[in-house]
Amino acid sequence: MIRPVACFTTPKGIVPGPLKALIIKTFIAPVVRQDRRALEAQAGVIARFGAPRYAQSPGDPLGDRVRRPMDGGLLEPGITDRFEATL
Repeated sequence: MIRPVACFTTPKGIVPGPLKALIIKTFIAPVVRQDRRALEAQAGVIARFGAPRYAQSPGDPLGDRVRRPMDGGLLEPGITDRFEATL
């Protein structure tokens, strides 16, 4: 089972923390529902067709760093190349 975790921070201001938390949870709820549906669909496909077969493009700067531990491998210790990503 995968249990995603997220941490949201906001600048200190006049709005109380519990109210900010409620607003953020309300805003994020549709995204979480959409993700849950997508993961359920993916689990169904995996159950029907077997283990996932991922593809990786040369434009994926994090691909190897994410995939190798998932496949049971280790990352090389040391300094890694920096990259910039805009979301």
